[in-house]
Amino acid sequence: MEATTATIEFTESQIEELISYYTLQATKESDEVKIHQKKQSEYMEMVNVLKEKLTTTQSPVVPQLFDNSGSSLIYDKNWPSIKKIIFAMETANKPLTTREIVDMLKIYDPSFSDKKIDEAAIANFSSVLAMKSKSNKIFTRTKGEFDVAIRWGLIRWNEPKKNE
Repeated sequence: MEATTATIEFTESQIEELISYYTLQATKESDEVKIHQKKQSEYMEMVNVLKEKLTTTQSPVVPQLFDNSGSSLIYDKNWPSIKKIIFAMETANKPLTTREIVDMLKIYDPSFSDKKIDEAAIANFSSVLAMKSKSNKIFTRTKGEFDVAIRWGLIRWNEPKKNE
């Protein structure tokens, strides 16, 4: 079987439109790279602030949580649900109810203040917590004797500490 080739011919105006289109796409890509580089720089700045906090024996340094535009430097609203849940628990450093997780995230992501997003997040997080407390054993579920609310914690908090 013999291969055939086809030739496509473009008019001058079509070529100009294609040039405009690909130039615009290249510009968009360049802009996105600049945004990512800026974010990476902000993250590294936060790492340096936190490292400095570890090494200073003076009063603790409270890292800046937001940049000048109000965007969080240590939280990314594009994280998957599981990472957001872990972030909230690690920030609180204690087991939380699903409501408390969403309330904690409101500090870093104002979109959770929207009632519909808030309710959807609670439902989504409840589902993730239930699944991941069974399958991967990432979370533990606790309920006190007189407590009606279910609190979720990280399973690793229950692991014995290793002597270093």
